[in-house]
Amino acid sequence: GVFIGAAFMCNASIAWKIVLVTVGHEIPQELADFAILTNHLGFSTKKALAYNCLSGLSVMFGGITIMAAEVSSLDTGMLL
Repeated sequence: GVFIGAAFMCNASIAWKIVLVTVGHEIPQELADFAILTNHLGFSTKKALAYNCLSGLSVMFGGITIMAAEVSSLDTGMLL
């Protein structure tokens, strides 16, 4: 989320590419997490989805935090 927020502060075109790459990574990751939570840890479907949703919100929190903060161009460049 921090990297996506920093990318949007620099260039929206690059940021959307980072979003697509991140989504491409996160979909199989979340499916694997769901399978582990339900099959190996015995979570109910509802509880596993809630945990996956909660962990996904951390990405949004990172993006919102970076975009709301007064981050200098130098710091943004260092993040990317």
